[in-house]
Amino acid sequence: METKIHDFQISILRELLFKPGARFRDLKKVDITNDHFTFHINRLVSEGLIIKSGGRYTLSDIGKEFANRID
Repeated sequence: METKIHDFQISILRELLFKPGARFRDLKKVDITNDHFTFHINRLVSEGLIIKSGGRYTLSDIGKEFANRID
């Protein structure tokens, strides 16, 4: 992936690596507006890194590979 990943997005990926099936409120660990956080979540969904199903978020296979390489 050549797209620059924002720090907020990295924190979401890390959280999902250890808490698959997390809800929005479980992932929002930073003090930003819900709209701003939703933007970052939606960006990860559109990049194919996370999947939303039934109000819960999990890493896609590509997202798992990507999250495992974050240092």
